[in-house]
Amino acid sequence: MFDRRHSERFSVAGAKLHFKTHHGDTVESEIADLTNSSVRFKIAHDPISEDIIEVGIDVPGFHLVRIRGRIIWKSDPAQENPAFAVMQFLPFGTDERYNSMGTRNQIKTIIEKHTQRNEPGGRITWG
Repeated sequence: MFDRRHSERFSVAGAKLHFKTHHGDTVESEIADLTNSSVRFKIAHDPISEDIIEVGIDVPGFHLVRIRGRIIWKSDPAQENPAFAVMQFLPFGTDERYNSMGTRNQIKTIIEKHTQRNEPGGRITWG
């Protein structure tokens, strides 16, 4: 089972996430942190289903990354301010059920460039 607590997390200044709510509204959210297999982002209310969703990850200086995943955790906006949600990415591969290897490479490049800027010599293990 996926355990995000054991993954290296990276804050990326100015990074935004775009997704559609189950009502069809497009929402922009601030990304709190990114790993090689998930993204944690702020939510103002609870518009997110537990189903597979597609999001756009917009990091300054990089192309928009479209990626699919499943919401695996969310805090309650009525209880916490700010509240957060975590989306685990679907696996990467060549089958249409998966995120593309190109998408994996985009996420990898964002994290590696961020690591090089802020943590000289930092390394990430990619499965």
